[in-house]
Amino acid sequence: MKQLPQEKIMSKLLKENRVNEDHISKISKIVADFHRRSDKVANMHGSVKIRKINWDENFQQTREFVGKSISRNQFDFIKGKIDNFIKYNKNLFNKRIKDKKIRDCHGDLHSGNIFIADKIYIFDTIEFNERFRYVDVASEIAFMAMDLDFHGRKDLSQHFVSEY
Repeated sequence: MKQLPQEKIMSKLLKENRVNEDHISKISKIVADFHRRSDKVANMHGSVKIRKINWDENFQQTREFVGKSISRNQFDFIKGKIDNFIKYNKNLFNKRIKDKKIRDCHGDLHSGNIFIADKIYIFDTIEFNERFRYVDVASEIAFMAMDLDFHGRKDLSQHFVSEY
């Protein structure tokens, strides 16, 4: 077993402005290669039904924060956008399944699960929840891009998506 140096966790390095495009290129290559090699799971995990279950569960779990960290109007706006996206994009979901874009993915790809040390280490995949693990690769890429945006690095976010 090898202990990774905590000062090399990517979330800390982002705060210290020590992550560059070369790091992001390496990460995107690792992720793209992983997705290419992963099992192609063109089944119910990419279906509108399962995606809706995940989104509804997310809204149910965050409802308690309405009025605390998100306003009722913001919450309802976001939920409405998601509901409409599901309603009007069923063909897109089906096409992504048909095109084999639903894969056995990491499931929780963000800077807190990546070390940049002597090489890139991506760890802590979600193995215990198939609804989170078997996802559209676009969701996985978007999750990482959002994390980079959250850290104020839109440039790295765009580079990650472009490189992938």
